Amino acid sequence: MATRPPFDLKMTRTTFQRFYWYKTELQQLCRQYQLPTTGTKAELTQYLGQLLDGQAATQIKQIRPVHRTAKASLTADQITVETKLLASGFKLNQAARTFFASYFGVEKFVFRKAMGVKMRAVERDHDTTATVADLIAALADPTVIEPATEQTYQWNNFVKDFYRDSAVRQYRDPLKVAAILWQTVRDSEHKKVYQHQLLLDHAALIVGYLK
Repeated sequence: MATRPPFDLKMTRTTFQRFYWYKTELQQLCRQYQLPTTGTKAELTQYLGQLLDGQAATQIKQIRPVHRTAKASLTADQITVETKLLASGFKLNQAARTFFASYFGVEKFVFRKAMGVKMRAVERDHDTTATVADLIAALADPTVIEPATEQTYQWNNFVKDFYRDSAVRQYRDPLKVAAILWQTVRDSEHKKVYQHQLLLDHAALIVGYLK
């Protein structure tokens, strides 16, 4: 497996995106090269990719504008389906959970990933026409995805697949074993997914965890 090279400006965008980077690492790199440091992991990756493509740091702007004059947060009884998502005080907070629980007639409402994706798109595009109704519609739209942001969940998915492998039962402290295997793929060019073959290829690294 190829080892992840250190980041530098001679690296190509393709090489950079081939490897796994923690969000804290991306923020540190963005700070070092005077790029925007806030946003999702996918957005930070985009800023650094633009830099590696030769774009001047001063020309790389925040994808989603920071709204510094946002109004005070709305309470649950102030929210309606017609409430604007921007510049209204609406936020994905406890008040919104209470509103959606009442709207859907459930005791407890949990925000869905599609809602976060929709909110980020609204902020990025500065869509002042979007309302809570659009957020509700996003829940029923299977096309609302954000492929780049999916990388954020690679470790969680890796662990889930790891625990589905019955061979894992032969190890004590399986989460530690998963972390060791994850590190081998994290810094490689291979897909960041769990495969049973990893147990065989890296048996020497985890032999001490056998029961």
